[in-house]
Amino acid sequence: ASLSHVATAQLLLPPMERLADAVHYCLEGWGTDNTGLITCLVHLSEQQRSMLLEVYASRHSRDLVQFVKSDTSGDFEFGLVTCLRPPCEVYSEAFRRTTGLTTNKRNLINWMCIAKDRMDQVRQAFAAQNSGQQLVDMVKGSDDFRDTLSKVATRVCTESAEQVGAAAVGCGLPPA
Repeated sequence: ASLSHVATAQLLLPPMERLADAVHYCLEGWGTDNTGLITCLVHLSEQQRSMLLEVYASRHSRDLVQFVKSDTSGDFEFGLVTCLRPPCEVYSEAFRRTTGLTTNKRNLINWMCIAKDRMDQVRQAFAAQNSGQQLVDMVKGSDDFRDTLSKVATRVCTESAEQVGAAAVGCGLPPA
């Protein structure tokens, strides 16, 4: 087939299949097209990322996250893999990275505020990633700081972000 026939065939594919192929071509062969990967991945919504992972696996019989990990390294790999992971897993890992011997309180507060509307899912992801440890147990600090972040970490969400779309998610503090 001539190059024009191949290009025309690609244009006729559904958009997500074209994207999966474009990402594959950025990773396949000698060297990685870093600019192409960034262009393909960073603008995707959560739903589009999920669809891309499924379509990619179907079309190329390979796990996209594992392919990215095998073809990139360092901060670039971390950034690309973060673009492909569900947000709750990313938030959970961010919490783990901001705590330890010295807690980065500003970063912890920022991540907690960003993730507050999905706290139910974040707690599940945190426990899965940390051998069952509970998110609220990792909050350390003065009584006021710990109490405030513990309230956010145990926040109860009545609707998921998927149920209400871009609208506000109905969440509240747990009963005392």
